[in-house]
Amino acid sequence: LLAIVFLGQLMANKYQMLYVAVFMLIAGFLVQKNLIGKIYSIFKDHKKFIVVTFSAVFMLLWYLKNYLATGVATFPIFADKFAVFNWTLEMTKVFNKAFVGPLSFMKLIKFISYLFVWPGIKAAKIVLMTIIFLPLLVICSGIKQKRDDEALFELCYWLLISLGAIIGLCMVSFVDPRHYRYGIAIFAVTAILSIDFLITHLLGLKKKLFTTIVVIVLSVSGYKIILSQGGDFVRPTYKDNLNVLANKLQFKDVVGQYFPGNIIVDEYYDINEDIVNKSACDTGIAGMNTLSSFLLPYKPQLGLWHTTVIKWDSYSDEALILKDLNDNNIEWVFNVREGKLNFISAKEYASQAVKYNLYPKTLHYNYGFPPEISTVNY
Repeated sequence: LLAIVFLGQLMANKYQMLYVAVFMLIAGFLVQKNLIGKIYSIFKDHKKFIVVTFSAVFMLLWYLKNYLATGVATFPIFADKFAVFNWTLEMTKVFNKAFVGPLSFMKLIKFISYLFVWPGIKAAKIVLMTIIFLPLLVICSGIKQKRDDEALFELCYWLLISLGAIIGLCMVSFVDPRHYRYGIAIFAVTAILSIDFLITHLLGLKKKLFTTIVVIVLSVSGYKIILSQGGDFVRPTYKDNLNVLANKLQFKDVVGQYFPGNIIVDEYYDINEDIVNKSACDTGIAGMNTLSSFLLPYKPQLGLWHTTVIKWDSYSDEALILKDLNDNNIEWVFNVREGKLNFISAKEYASQAVKYNLYPKTLHYNYGFPPEISTVNY
């Protein structure tokens, strides 16, 4: 019952979890000895049925919010089918290929080991090594007079779940290491079980102390991220964290440190309201800029992929871009560069936007991927 409840919440998280949820559901069904009976018991027991129903209701709140805000419950999925916010079939096709980067099943099989390794998650690397040497582990455990089939079954189950997590994620998008955090707990559990099986059932060291020591030793190598301060990512200092815990540091106190451009926009907004009221923010291509979109004044935002104030088909013609801007009462476009707020006319912005490359040859997020999975074919 709890497994179904928690599994149902995956789809209230991120669309990257769609295939992961399907794979986990299948794996869960496979290990049930009386699947039909257990499903029947949920419908037969009113208390269990109420729990599952409430879980489904909470999961559907995400889709209700989407529907109320956009008119499409699964937005941005199917937004092109209903022409919501100027999304088109062509735009969605290009967006998925160049920005999202899903992999076909056959490419997944070909690059499966690479996909376990490239995000830099140590637990995922341990899982991969266990999968590769699983036949050897089975043979070695079989040589022993008494093999623990239950422990081996449990290990194989979690290895299957880990495979499903990698495959499911990458069938939606593989291009960003942040996506893999959705399955990191699965990799961690599987890695610990792998280490425990090796130490306890193959080496015969029954005391859990040995497993604990090995897990801790493998884990502490990542201590540097805990100690990291400042740098390119402007990570907070220990003093900042302590002041937050002590309620001495508020969000407003650090906005200027992390988003100085937004402070510049706010200051200009207060003294030039007439100009700002007829302006929009230039968020660049795919939101690549120094501003936080969430902290900007409530004004239109322009940018390829992230917003559709300018229609997809309009990018091919400067006059059409200008018309879209005029239709939305946008006379000026602003951005922050080199610590200064810059305004350009709608006409000048149109002359720049018409040059955007709508059909990039490689993935927008490319961390040095092999050409076979980073080259975009239309």
